[in-house]
Amino acid sequence: MSSHLKLEAVSIQQIPDIEVVLAEAKALIEDTQNWREGKTYQGVLTHKKAISGPSWHSRTSIHEPQDGTFEDFWNCLGINHSLNEKEYVPEVNSATLLGPYAGFEAWTMGYKFTPPVFDRVFTVLIACLLDESNRQGFVISLPLDVSADQGLEAQEPRGVRGHYVSVERVKEIDGKVEWIMATRSSPGGLIPPLLSELAMPSKICEDVPHVVAWIKAKRTPGA
Repeated sequence: MSSHLKLEAVSIQQIPDIEVVLAEAKALIEDTQNWREGKTYQGVLTHKKAISGPSWHSRTSIHEPQDGTFEDFWNCLGINHSLNEKEYVPEVNSATLLGPYAGFEAWTMGYKFTPPVFDRVFTVLIACLLDESNRQGFVISLPLDVSADQGLEAQEPRGVRGHYVSVERVKEIDGKVEWIMATRSSPGGLIPPLLSELAMPSKICEDVPHVVAWIKAKRTPGA
């Protein structure tokens, strides 16, 4: 589909042009409406696009003002993205910034799971790009390979190495907030790909109530 939105990890020396990646991200989000519609989980609609290897999965949620304003959602997803994930994603137990690179930030994230599932580590390039004039923002995550740099690799937590690529768009529409996320993921290790694929639609929807709860917890009393 897209030349840069892929599961194969890039190295620090291969970081793509951020404007090219953003253009691909915008096209991907627009295309999700053409994907096969899946189940709805607690009001969150899912879609799927089958390709070679892990499929693309997406979710779409519409939020009334009581869930949060556009600024609320962007403050959660677009500002300190990875540190906030550590607060609202139960499985994330570490988030370490490896450095800024060509408009992206490199982060390594540790995920804690209950045995027999082994802990996971995901190292990614993240770009959070706000388009204030159109009241929308994009969060792009690309898998990153830092194995060629011992200093960076030493900062990765222990765990089975997984990969994911994702694009999120938060957009204000008629006073509401539309949040679309599209992703491909390979958890690595011994988890059968079929089981991972079957679990994806419901799993990606879990973040929605977590983010809404995070937003409400951050509000000042009476806001």
